[in-house]
Amino acid sequence: MRVLIQFALIVVLCLNATAVVEKITFRSGTNQLAGLLALPERIGKHPVVLFVPGDGPVSKEAFSTPGTNRNDQLHHSVGKWARFLDMGFACFAWDKPGIGESPGDWEKETVFERADQLIAAIDYLTNRTEIDQSLMGLWGISQAGWVMPSVAAEIDEVKFVIAVSCPAQTIVEESAYLIEQQLLKQGVESEKATLARELYIRKWVSLRAGVSFGEATRAAMHNQRQLAGVEQPWLAPFTREDFNMLSTNRNRLESFFYNPLRHLTEINVPVLAMFGGKDTQVNPGTGFEGYKKALTQAGNRNVILKEFKHADHVMAAAKTGSLEEIKARTAFRPIPEYWISIQEFLEQHFPTALGRDRPVAKQKDTRFANMNIRLTFKDRRTLEYELNLENIIRRSLASYTNLFGGLPRKENGNFYDYIDFDIYYGNISGEADPQFVAIDVGPQKVFGYLTWETALIHEIFHLWSAETFRYKDYREQWFNEGATEYYAIKHALRFGVLDRAEAVDVWSRSLSMYLTANGAGSVSLREAGRKDLKRQNYFLVCHGGLLVALILDLEIRHFTQNQRSLDDLMRWLYKNHNRTNKMYGLDDIVVGLQQLTGRDFTPFFSRHVHGSDILPVGKFLSRMELEAIREGKIDEIEATRREILKAVLELP
Repeated sequence: MRVLIQFALIVVLCLNATAVVEKITFRSGTNQLAGLLALPERIGKHPVVLFVPGDGPVSKEAFSTPGTNRNDQLHHSVGKWARFLDMGFACFAWDKPGIGESPGDWEKETVFERADQLIAAIDYLTNRTEIDQSLMGLWGISQAGWVMPSVAAEIDEVKFVIAVSCPAQTIVEESAYLIEQQLLKQGVESEKATLARELYIRKWVSLRAGVSFGEATRAAMHNQRQLAGVEQPWLAPFTREDFNMLSTNRNRLESFFYNPLRHLTEINVPVLAMFGGKDTQVNPGTGFEGYKKALTQAGNRNVILKEFKHADHVMAAAKTGSLEEIKARTAFRPIPEYWISIQEFLEQHFPTALGRDRPVAKQKDTRFANMNIRLTFKDRRTLEYELNLENIIRRSLASYTNLFGGLPRKENGNFYDYIDFDIYYGNISGEADPQFVAIDVGPQKVFGYLTWETALIHEIFHLWSAETFRYKDYREQWFNEGATEYYAIKHALRFGVLDRAEAVDVWSRSLSMYLTANGAGSVSLREAGRKDLKRQNYFLVCHGGLLVALILDLEIRHFTQNQRSLDDLMRWLYKNHNRTNKMYGLDDIVVGLQQLTGRDFTPFFSRHVHGSDILPVGKFLSRMELEAIREGKIDEIEATRREILKAVLELP
């Protein structure tokens, strides 16, 4: 999971590669679009990749700091900027109209308008002196397959295309395929699923042919009767508003019948197209064969086509590839072959562009318990942090192994046998994936005392929480991030990274930022994590979760006379949910707390986590107590309460 020290999350960008990041604006027609340009720190002009997202509300931060928006996180998993920056490529993305800082409404635009925006982005980059205009490429997924082909065929500046799960037929045909596949995965018999696909296509073809609203409505109702007993929102009649809009706006209607093969036959630059054999959203068979035939017709010999048998629409290993399976995931990771294919493609066609002037400064191998630890220092400036880094890593691994009662585990349930740490020089940021942690080190401090050490301690905790025992969906992001940051602060204090006054300041600031966060008092912590489309509720999720973790620790200790703590709940989750299909949710947390304390925490969660009532932090930890701790006057607090506070706040 990604973290920036929580108080600076939206101000500082975390890319896990040394880069200079700039917010910019450019125009496309009447739209003013907000963009994000990341430049690798190296000498000379930079090759660049423009990122073209798929459908949905996707922000410019999707590929760098995706927050809790699931659509952004899906895009980040397959379009992670850090990967391209590490290879020496600049990266460019922009907010869709109506998303983030771009005014407008993305839902009203066609793929033709999206292509115009891509051309405008290319025009903008041609005027940037840092960009190597002889090496501009496109990366895109899904709906981008109706955007990139015309641009790549017509704009000379485009020198390569990376197409991920991109279509080779019309929007109407792909939508019909999606409908058919989801019905099949739901257990609907194949004859009905095939009929559904045909009826959906017929609905749109008749609209294009010029039927009246009455005729279209009667036909839709007849089609629905043919599929009685099958859930069929996609066969519902057009509303009067949609019918009139599509009937009078021919350009928009025709966009649903645009076939990218028309322009694929004109592309002569290197193309890497990848398809997932389990994709139920874009037909992989039609896509693979369509790209193969069209690019052969174009005489293009620089083409690599790959179909990964067990991958889904977002290149992740899948059993069914259904939308339900993707929605149930709490983490998104493409199969290893995906990134290997991109690396090999770029190395084959642009060997001189990759990693210019970006050698690894040092690699160091060591061990902890039965695990191999590899430290890769990506920048010579990181070497001065080597001893402190290794010390923090070892102390964190030892403390967390003791806390959870075991090492982190792999997908198959076995203990980790290695962990790779990539160390960059830059802002306070980090990221953890299974058996991998990336961290940016440097002299920067937030509020004068929060440093990279706390971010590293946070990310190492995620090797257990999020990577070993996983939550069901992003409604539990409050607990995942909140508990992780809670333990990061406690350990930073324990390791001497923070002193007592600084730790108290963290709690005070967290409370203030929670109370002033967007959505506080109106959006529940669970819904904020699940529906954070524009990242505006991120502070609510993180600071609210941190405060809940603090409250739970205080309450567990109170009800058990300081004999048990939040540590015991974390151990319970590790024991009962580690690397199993039984991912935890709020109900499981309630069960764990019941077993530890004999108390039912349901009313608390109903009001303050599932509900939107403000957390009554003062009921559990008063400002008077915080001030006494800050000023070194903890002995003035009642004895039993004092011992609990000393244990919670890591005080001597």
